[in-house]
Amino acid sequence: MVTSLWAKMGNDGNPGNNVATVAGANSQWNNSGSLVVKAGALNIQSGGVVSNTTGHVFGFSYNTNPSSVTVTGNGSRWNNSKDFLMAWAPLGVISPEEFEHLCRGDCDSIILNIEAGGLVTVGGTATIIENSTVNLVDARFEFGQMTLASFNRINATAGSLEGIVNVSGENDKTAFASLWNPEVDMSQVVTAFDMSSATFVELGDASTASDINFPGYVYLNSTLSLMPLTSYTDRATRGTVDDFTIITAGQRGGTFNEVRYSGSVLAADFRPDANGSFRSHQGDGLFRNVTYISTAVELQNLLAVQGDTDGDRDIDTADLTRVISGFTGAAGSGATWLTGDIDGDEDVDSRDVTRAIINFTGARNAAVAVPEPAGLLLLVLAVGCLAVERSRSCRS
Repeated sequence: MVTSLWAKMGNDGNPGNNVATVAGANSQWNNSGSLVVKAGALNIQSGGVVSNTTGHVFGFSYNTNPSSVTVTGNGSRWNNSKDFLMAWAPLGVISPEEFEHLCRGDCDSIILNIEAGGLVTVGGTATIIENSTVNLVDARFEFGQMTLASFNRINATAGSLEGIVNVSGENDKTAFASLWNPEVDMSQVVTAFDMSSATFVELGDASTASDINFPGYVYLNSTLSLMPLTSYTDRATRGTVDDFTIITAGQRGGTFNEVRYSGSVLAADFRPDANGSFRSHQGDGLFRNVTYISTAVELQNLLAVQGDTDGDRDIDTADLTRVISGFTGAAGSGATWLTGDIDGDEDVDSRDVTRAIINFTGARNAAVAVPEPAGLLLLVLAVGCLAVERSRSCRS
């Protein structure tokens, strides 16, 4: 076992001397800091293990000899607990233009070979740029995250990949889909959306809504921005909806940090499940409801029936409770739809209570007005509020 604070290979002017081999099941090279391979060759084989924080594979030196790392054989591992970079030079040291001038098209590629049961892990961000290639053959590469451009430099013919690929927009979606290889297990490769920098998802007629489709497992984060087309208008008849499927996938994970509609953040007024779904009230019974299911993200624009204070398309005991608790009488002020003002006059009075009673359906039953057993007492209380409209005792 070799232990070091950090290490850099490639200072010798003779490229033949810039070689390190870690071989055998009990062979380990443990670095508490970073490991830099510069114009050299690192071979990890036959169960050998190399560990470090940040891993760098560079090709830039006073000669143009390429750098390479090969991890081959069952049990052979290269563990990078933080980030990993493959490039002709450290970022910022040499520009792409300088790189082209230096190499004049003759520089060999910087190579990472993962073969025959070998494993390379990256805890943080993996960056693969400038004439760099990862060859994966019957082995495994695990990474925290990387861009689609870096992912495109992985030449995988067999084996498995795991990690998050950051993508945005329609072009990235198409490019990512084209990289799927049936010979490679990519079931644990997920896509992370950053829709805040992507084109808005445009909403037209519900029947022709634009879907974003991804193969396999999709991980969602950051911001989803929704923009209705000028031809789209919200519903004008109460109890009617427009349903949109925004994203579909083989399987969905994660939720967006925020959802914007016409540039405004949708507030989560109600959360109906533990999946991240929410209902956002816009005013006068208009709800924008975002639903996360295992394979999709859906949007529903609902103009609720009077009495449906939480936008779940029924008038049940929860709605009656909200109306009764919010009762102010005709002299009240400051009430909203969410507190029981279903006729828009900023109070919760006998008219609001009467309308809620008339429209009562019971839980999740918008078609048949059959009171829930638990709702009978609330109906009695509601009638009491009608009889003593000016009394605030009905709040109890």
